[in-house]
Amino acid sequence: MLKNKRRKDERGAAYVLAITSLLVGVILALAMIRAAGSYFIAEDTRQKKQAAVNLAEAGIDYAFWQIHYNGAHVPYSATVNLGNGSFQVSATDDGNRDRSTLLITSTGTVGRYKRTVKRVTLGLLPYHYALCENKNADDGDALYSSGTGRGFRANGRINFGHNWCNITTGGWATTTITCPGTLTPKYTNSPPILFPLVDPAYYSSIANYIYTGNPVFTSLNMPNNPAVIVVYGDVWIRGTYTGVYTIYCSHDVTINGNLTPGNASSYLAIIADHKIRIESTASSVEAVLYSHTSGNTGLIEVKGTTTITGSVAADDITTDNATAFQPSSRLNLSVFRQLRLPGV
Repeated sequence: MLKNKRRKDERGAAYVLAITSLLVGVILALAMIRAAGSYFIAEDTRQKKQAAVNLAEAGIDYAFWQIHYNGAHVPYSATVNLGNGSFQVSATDDGNRDRSTLLITSTGTVGRYKRTVKRVTLGLLPYHYALCENKNADDGDALYSSGTGRGFRANGRINFGHNWCNITTGGWATTTITCPGTLTPKYTNSPPILFPLVDPAYYSSIANYIYTGNPVFTSLNMPNNPAVIVVYGDVWIRGTYTGVYTIYCSHDVTINGNLTPGNASSYLAIIADHKIRIESTASSVEAVLYSHTSGNTGLIEVKGTTTITGSVAADDITTDNATAFQPSSRLNLSVFRQLRLPGV
């Protein structure tokens, strides 16, 4: 009897041990599954948060590209959906804090996760506009501007007095905008824009050609290209230019005939320390024209009825007849850098 009882007790103990071992195994398995699940949930969360950051960064680059390469107006905003996420981005002129800077704010979203990135970067310079004046822009002639890109900007008011004005590329002024004709859209109370100083020594140091005297350029087509041309004197220029040229002139530049590119890869910038004058014999000009001095005395005069494609930027700009200032879709930040323009 005792022997049988002992055997039963041993079998019961073994059964309890087996059950206990099974329960421990199940608990350990559940713990492992829970741990693995927590890891994958944490990893998925981490990836989604990082994806939201990546989308926010992409929004920064997107806004910069649209503004500097596609002629988008500032202030700028956009929402872009990309696969399982999206970004919302806005860009504002930060010129009240630091002239010609942009504040870009972008929020990336993946599922319920959002991440916001802010960046201050290079803003718009005078060459980014069809016309940019470093003072009040007052003009009584009929002015025109159409197409894509940015139209008129002034470090002061814009006051156009002609009923026939038809400007659909926008106007930016640090104070008020007045125009009895069409000028749209209007951005009043905009921050001031930077007019970068011209450094003659810099252009002399990188010059491919240096002239003393008063050269006349017709149909520019020089072998060394892109070329920087420095002139100590006055310049007369007209005709078709083939290639990429930057002309720095220590005094006056006179455009006395049509001035146009020979092909889609040709660009011209003219920088004058004193004055650029477009004669009435020049009905079509395509270039970047810049005249600015430390005393804010740079002048660009437009005589006659003219269409200027590109940019006209100076301390003071005058016209004496109907003039069209057209933004160029060919101009962008890369071209400005290729032209060695101040501030880029």
